[in-house]
Amino acid sequence: MITDEKSNWGKYLLLGMASFMLFIIVLVFMMFKQPADDFDPRYYEHGLNYDTEFTKERNVLVDKVEPFIKTTVDGCTIDFKGNVTGTITFARPSDKKMDRGFIVNNNSHFITPANIATGKWQLTINWKQNGKEYLHKKDIYIP
Repeated sequence: MITDEKSNWGKYLLLGMASFMLFIIVLVFMMFKQPADDFDPRYYEHGLNYDTEFTKERNVLVDKVEPFIKTTVDGCTIDFKGNVTGTITFARPSDKKMDRGFIVNNNSHFITPANIATGKWQLTINWKQNGKEYLHKKDIYIP
């Protein structure tokens, strides 16, 4: 850029500022194209119910009734210590559309259907046994 003539440093300053502004605009555009965060819109409700969830999770440890969870290629098998009534929720962290829920009525053994997708799942078991409520959460991987 060195020439024999006097160079005008102002045009280079303007060119530098314009390229920086273009860079910032491209970054803003890319930011808006990103998918939404995993923000929970019901965070306040979850905060209010935290004490009851904590008590249910503590009941599992105190009463030593943690279910036995075995994952295989065919799905997931859950064995309880006695007959239980409740719900089992499989939540897929990568795709909320794949979340599945099942109801357990007076059973001590639960087998997921064979068509459940492989990958990482967040398993939430909420059950009632002998008049007490329990909650167990675990991250599992179905091969």
